Amino acid sequence: MIFLDRKFLGVLFLTLTWHFHHANAILPDNYQSMSAQAKSDILWAQIAKDPYVDLRNIDLSNIDLLKRSGSGSQKSDPRYDEGLRCQAQLNHTDVGAVTRTASIINPWFVNQAFNHISDEMLTGRKKVVHTHGSTAQIKWVPSDQKTFTGLFQTGGIGVARLSEAFPGGPFGLAIKILINGNPSVNFHVMNSLDAPSNRNCFSQSIFNIISSDRCPVQLAMRTGVVFPISQVNHPPVASNILPLQEAAHIRNNGSTEQNWVAPYRLELIPESDVKNIIPDETKEDFRVNLMRSKFKKGLKLYTVMAYSEGEDTGISVGHIELNSRWIASPYQDDVLYFQHQQSIPTADGEGKIEEEEEDTGTPLT
Repeated sequence: MIFLDRKFLGVLFLTLTWHFHHANAILPDNYQSMSAQAKSDILWAQIAKDPYVDLRNIDLSNIDLLKRSGSGSQKSDPRYDEGLRCQAQLNHTDVGAVTRTASIINPWFVNQAFNHISDEMLTGRKKVVHTHGSTAQIKWVPSDQKTFTGLFQTGGIGVARLSEAFPGGPFGLAIKILINGNPSVNFHVMNSLDAPSNRNCFSQSIFNIISSDRCPVQLAMRTGVVFPISQVNHPPVASNILPLQEAAHIRNNGSTEQNWVAPYRLELIPESDVKNIIPDETKEDFRVNLMRSKFKKGLKLYTVMAYSEGEDTGISVGHIELNSRWIASPYQDDVLYFQHQQSIPTADGEGKIEEEEEDTGTPLT
């Protein structure tokens, strides 16, 4: 436990809030009571509004080769000019390592990511990690498996946002599945917290469980500053795991499962065709790469595998496919919000996580 005096806490508070801005809530008051499709239409209208750049009519198929080429002809090629223009418009100022670290080890800041129920950020809060990304409409097409319940059987529609944890850092994917008459269910998946070996954001599988040694929540737990993590209403059973009970507890039509069964681990495996769209040697901003013409509606992005604890053999619970083009815009960077998953308390006969009895998982520290 680290004991901090009031003066230090005041300085820390100012450090954490200097970058806050007031983002006006845009979604209507009755948004949560709407159907999933109505929510999708409203949310997408905001996401697609005023994109940073619109490259729907630009051929980016050889932009990497053009930028690396020593040929004098590149200056006359409109694709090269568009590449430079895109980079200029997409450039952004990072919040900085000090502010980012101070925020993610502050349990008060972390708690809000779990407790705020909305598809929009709290007024006055700004992302300090995954600050800039690109978002697309997606469809979760389920398989016919019967082991896991809720959304793992029904799938659903929603949005997905790809982002870097920080400039040049690891990629993460946030998925929002919209539910009739209920708050959305969200997933956060990454490969690791280490910088990837290349800038192809589809080169590796991504998971809801990452190494605990560098997990931001784990760091917050170890510092003991400001507020305890117990302020999360129903904290994850382990600090390096974002649990999957919420998704198993509800179906896309809003009905709930009393005897729900949730997987312990989720893996999203990029489809082979998708892995090859972006070359591993690319130097482009990932948001420019996501605007490539091959990313079109109906493209199958990931196979989704679900695992019981301790099992190496998973069950396919369907796939994620694109339902629109990718868009980088102010709304999806500054306002769109993906609540972090919490655990669901269980009573006798009311749901379970598929796990081995002898392995109860990593406890909070």
